[in-house]
Amino acid sequence: MALVQKCKRSGTVKCLTNVELFVLDGQVFRDLVKNINQNKLKDKIFFIDMIPMIKCLDNIQKTNLAKLINSVEFEENKKIIKEGDIGDRMYIIKDGIVSCKLKDKEIRQLSEKDFFGHNSILIECKRSLDVIAVGKVVCYEFSKNVLKEALGESYKEIILFSIFKDCIKTNNFFSEIFNEGQLEKMFDLFELKVYKNHEIIYQPNNKFKKIVILIEGNIVNVFFFIFF
Repeated sequence: MALVQKCKRSGTVKCLTNVELFVLDGQVFRDLVKNINQNKLKDKIFFIDMIPMIKCLDNIQKTNLAKLINSVEFEENKKIIKEGDIGDRMYIIKDGIVSCKLKDKEIRQLSEKDFFGHNSILIECKRSLDVIAVGKVVCYEFSKNVLKEALGESYKEIILFSIFKDCIKTNNFFSEIFNEGQLEKMFDLFELKVYKNHEIIYQPNNKFKKIVILIEGNIVNVFFFIFF
C-alpha cells in the first residue's frame, strides 16, 4: 500500500527464519503502472477513433473521454439493447460478435471496432433493434453521464459542432471560404432534424435552398449534400 498511496509504513516486518524475497523497487512499480495506464488510454483512444461522431473531437476531449469509459462484458445470448427502449448509452465492440435483430429476424452482425446505440446519444430516440451477444462480448461503454463529465453539459452541441467543423474543413469549396469564427456563427444556423424513411429531404425546384450534413442513414438522388 505504501507503493500505491506513497504513505509511511504502518508496521514493522521481521524475518523469523532465513527468507528469500522478490523485491520490487517503488519507482519501478510506479513506472510499470504508469506504462500500463498509458497503454490502456491509447487503446481506448484507438477505439474512440472508430466512431465517426466522436473521432472529430480534439485530442484533449478524446483523452478526457478515454479516461472515463470502461469496458463491459456480456455473456452469450445477453440482450445488450432492447428494441423500443429509451437508451442512454452507446457501445463499441472491443472483442466478440453481436447480432442485430428486428422482430427476431437478424438484420446484420457486428464485430470488433463496430459500434451501436449511438443514435440515443444525439437524437434520444427509441432503440430500433435488439442487439444480442453471440458468445462472449467485450465492449467499451459510453453513457450520457460519461459524456457530460468529459465534455460538459453541452456535450451534444460540442459533438455536433466537431462533426460540422470537420465536414466543412474537409470540403474543398467551403474550407476556402470560411474561417473559424465564421464557422461558429454558421453552425448556429443549423438544426438537427430526423427524417423518416422515404421522406423527401430536398427538391431541386424548391426556392428555399439548403445544405444538409448527413450524420446517419442513407439517401438517394443526391443533389448537394455534405457526407459525414
